Amino acid sequence: MLGLTNATFAMAGAFLRGNDNTASDDDGAAAILLTGANTTSANLIERPEAPRYAIGAADYAGLNVRAIADGMFDARSVIAGSPVTYDLRGNSKYYLRLGGVSGIHGGVGGSFPATLTLWGYSFGFSNYSLAFLDNENVASRTDGYINLPNPSDIPVEFAELKFTCPGKPESAELPDRTGNKYLAYWNADITAHSLSFVSNIGADCDVATAS
Repeated sequence: MLGLTNATFAMAGAFLRGNDNTASDDDGAAAILLTGANTTSANLIERPEAPRYAIGAADYAGLNVRAIADGMFDARSVIAGSPVTYDLRGNSKYYLRLGGVSGIHGGVGGSFPATLTLWGYSFGFSNYSLAFLDNENVASRTDGYINLPNPSDIPVEFAELKFTCPGKPESAELPDRTGNKYLAYWNADITAHSLSFVSNIGADCDVATAS
């Protein structure tokens, strides 16, 4: 953290007026703890469940770190045990608490590798963007495809690819454009309905192996 200048520390308050509580009465304490404030503008307050909260422009309780501009920092992720480097997107921001790291993280378009070989499969990426809550990947805009080799020999498009905390691909949605796939070996069409990655037996924590 030496020399870091684009960081702020925010501390939650201890009192919230009733008409400022956007949550239920029982959740008033949570509304205080989750409120965001921009230290450069006293008028920018983000309350949970309020429309402005989705913008995410404020600082939240904990240590806040921002990227500020596209490509201002280099980023490095470990995906399926393989290190990947790229430019950090300017909207990336993180806040650190005892429970872990929360925030949004993404790569600048064109800087994230278009193709990667993970677990022996060829992956293609058109976007890489993730949201975390206490170290858990809760949302994703990571899109692309995976090539299934012979005897399948088909590409399967995916959207919203999520990862485990150590960086192992976990599951993804299949976009409508996936459509039917032709399996030449079996001379048959299939329709894919789901995509997930399964750890080998006894190797749940081994991010470098899966199927």
